[in-house]
Amino acid sequence: MTTVLEPGLQVNVVALRPQRKQLGMIEMKRLTLELDPLYRIPKEGVRLSRHAWLGYLYELFNFSNGRRTLGEIARALSHEVGPIDVNVLARMSRDLERMGYLQFA
Repeated sequence: MTTVLEPGLQVNVVALRPQRKQLGMIEMKRLTLELDPLYRIPKEGVRLSRHAWLGYLYELFNFSNGRRTLGEIARALSHEVGPIDVNVLARMSRDLERMGYLQFA
C-alpha cells in the first residue's frame, strides 16, 4: 500500500518503521492543542470525542520502537483499540515526527 505523504513523494507506508526519540509519556496537552483540530473529524454528523484519537496516537508512540512497521502497529492497534487505517497512522507518525517525538528507522 502506498500513499502520498508529501507532494510528489509516494511511500510504502506499511513498511515504515517509526522510532520514539524519547522514553516515557509524551506531552498530551501539546498534542491536544496542536492536533485536535486535525483529528476530530465528523462521523455521520457527530464529532468524535475530544480524546478518541489520542488513544491511537498514544499507543502508536508506545509501539514505535524502530523494529515494528506501521502495518504491524496498525494490526495491533486494531485489536487493542479498534480498527484504524494504516494511512491514518502514517499521518499521525508524520505529525509526531514534525513535533520532535518520532523519527523513522
